[in-house]
Amino acid sequence: MLADCIFADLFSGTAAVGRLFKNHAKQVLSNDKEFYSFVLAKHYIENTKPLKRAQTLIDALNNLPPLAGKIYQHYALGGGEGRLYFSDSNALKIDAMRTQIDKRAFWAY
Repeated sequence: MLADCIFADLFSGTAAVGRLFKNHAKQVLSNDKEFYSFVLAKHYIENTKPLKRAQTLIDALNNLPPLAGKIYQHYALGGGEGRLYFSDSNALKIDAMRTQIDKRAFWAY
């Protein structure tokens, strides 16, 4: 039984492994060099309560027009740095969503 153990996910990436162990260990430690990994781990490992208006927020984000920003520039082939971590269309969508989430007014939905 892992209930008394601390689980360390040292190269967490998308935090899938830490998320799997969060209900089986006393504590999950997550680590990765990329900031996106911190954001995912913070959500997947620490959040435990469902958000009642989640679908409303998801729908609003899914209907945003594409936006070329940091993710597109640094992590998509079309951004010019030669990296193909995300497709161009997904990177544009991520940038649009990140920008909208940063706006305080978005949370009033």
